[in-house]
Amino acid sequence: GSGASWTVSQSRAAHGASSLYFGDPSTQTYDVDARAWGRAVTTPFMVAPGATPSISFVVWLHTEETLAYDFLRVLVMDGDQATEVWHSDAIEGTTHGWWQPVVAPIDGFGGKEIRIALEFDTVDDLINSYEGAYIDDLKLTSGCCATDSDCSDPNGCTTSACAGFGGLCAVEAVAGIRQRARGGGD
Repeated sequence: GSGASWTVSQSRAAHGASSLYFGDPSTQTYDVDARAWGRAVTTPFMVAPGATPSISFVVWLHTEETLAYDFLRVLVMDGDQATEVWHSDAIEGTTHGWWQPVVAPIDGFGGKEIRIALEFDTVDDLINSYEGAYIDDLKLTSGCCATDSDCSDPNGCTTSACAGFGGLCAVEAVAGIRQRARGGGD
């Protein structure tokens, strides 16, 4: 109800024509003269017993850069319980006009039905005239593999490999690589 929410946007995309955006599409900021807050939540899915899935995505983030304000976080929802698995304070609230890869393991949920939530929260109504958050290339993986090809990763900013037959996929950001945003930057 605040004017800022999660929408599909064609303003910026790491790949393809669109991405998921948090902000007010009409102004391309999240400055709505009030606290801006919203969650985008997946449908429920079952995590196989013993599996350690992960979530990966690329993010373009332009916020206040004050820790604990104007943040993006990834939550695992287990019923009414929310467990944070990633927070934008880890990248100081901005990607400086670049698309940045994020990989977060989802540990401890084997055998449970969960949902993944992307949450943006300004916490207050101050200093909110920034563009907001864009998410692209969102992928949930089981983490299980037999060969490296089971861990295929189209993101040029990350590498993936299998830790052996019946093993787990390991996805890591490639050091020193940043991807420039289409449609301009800072």
